[in-house]
Amino acid sequence: MNFISRLAATIDADEQSTQQMQLGLEVAAALGSPVEISEWRAVCEVAGVPWSETWTTRFTEGQLLRRDGECLVLDDELLDDLEQIARRQGRWEAHHAACAQMLFERYSARHAGVARRRADHLERAGKYEEALEPLLLAEEEAFLDGDADEAHRLLDRRERLLDHLGADARDPRRAQNTRRRAELVYNNGDVERAQRLIEECREILIQTEWPSEHGSAAQLYGRILRDTGRQDEARQCFEEAMTSFGASGDDRGLATSRASLAYLELAAGHHDSAKGYFTKALQTFRRLGDDFMISSILLLLATIWRSSGDIEQAKETVAEALEASRRSSHKPVQASALITLGEIARSEDKFDAAKQHYARAAAILEAAELRTVHIARYNISLVEIGAGHFSEARPILAELLERYPAVGFDARLPLVYAGLMTCAIGEGDWSGFEKLHAKTLEMVDETDAAHADLAWMAQRALELVDARERPEAHQQMVDFACEQLERLDRDDEANELRDRQVTSV
Repeated sequence: MNFISRLAATIDADEQSTQQMQLGLEVAAALGSPVEISEWRAVCEVAGVPWSETWTTRFTEGQLLRRDGECLVLDDELLDDLEQIARRQGRWEAHHAACAQMLFERYSARHAGVARRRADHLERAGKYEEALEPLLLAEEEAFLDGDADEAHRLLDRRERLLDHLGADARDPRRAQNTRRRAELVYNNGDVERAQRLIEECREILIQTEWPSEHGSAAQLYGRILRDTGRQDEARQCFEEAMTSFGASGDDRGLATSRASLAYLELAAGHHDSAKGYFTKALQTFRRLGDDFMISSILLLLATIWRSSGDIEQAKETVAEALEASRRSSHKPVQASALITLGEIARSEDKFDAAKQHYARAAAILEAAELRTVHIARYNISLVEIGAGHFSEARPILAELLERYPAVGFDARLPLVYAGLMTCAIGEGDWSGFEKLHAKTLEMVDETDAAHADLAWMAQRALELVDARERPEAHQQMVDFACEQLERLDRDDEANELRDRQVTSV
């Protein structure tokens, strides 16, 4: 039985009411099954179709629809009939336009799932130009949910719409797509491809004077340069991004660039400068209600508090970060919070607790297939070193020698070599120590590395070396530890360490 026959068998009304009911059902079909009743009523209002409370009862009793809580379910045959009728009458695209308008009026642009639905309706309505923006928002949502495949599919759809619109190869919207794809590729660990993509689109974005997109491209390029050890060039890119975001009035982008500069300062051991950048960025993200960035920055501030010895402030800051990460439902940030808790526990020599935090973080990151799982595994190796389990730490570090370059973490290789060097000392492998010590110094000089973990491992190694039996190795570890402490602006600790060694001798 086709739709018209089913409708006639369901109701006993005049011709005008029948037409209104048919239009109402067509709109419901455009929304897609199952249909939330409140949305159906709202879209009918947008479409100029008088909606009646009695429809739900009539249609369910007549078995045109099936009720499921606050939703109505239309069977596939009915959906097909309604679509064909609406298409023949030239109403199908208008129904989808009404659905898109209803979603725009009813929800915020960033309400979960709404951008994707709006894009679907606008595309079906033939409004390709209008569909471009919600497709970007849907791609961003997929990215934050860790669904890279879906994000790529949404960018592919956007490319097809640009094809329909006749956009040429240098259209800035295509460059915007390339920049977003570079972000996805970078996040998945393919730094080389991400760099090629970002270099491809940057020129177009600069020439078209699109400051917000130019800023985003410069921001990503800076992160790539930072990860490959080119810190000065990375700083220039972040400053370039800040200028572009400032020109476009993009507070979010400006705050993100400030946070990136802060991260560089933190990595270089310039904690006061880093704290200033982070604090200013955090104020903006609190105002914008961006829980993802709030939690991310709080975790980095917790690192600064921990480094300054204020462990209680660090713990309070991590707790606040965890709360914000739960609000954002972003698993990688929750993993970062666990890693920070592990760092705090490790600093207190609570190695079992630290290992538990790191392992939970690694499980989250592995499930999301994120490259940062290797950092969590590296942290587990540090716990094993701290606990004296060198045979447990060594294979983890040996694997990371291969994994890090493959996922773009070349700048972290000095940490891995320093870990292997410490394991060699712990296991009494002095031939291996000499080779690894030379390689560690080479990598540190090559990348100009300064990292708290390097100082920590050097001091752990120093505890393992008998100054009388191995005076040369002992002095090498003193020199390495002090050099790292001084690079991190921890001169007092370096001087104290030297004085302590002189006294002990």
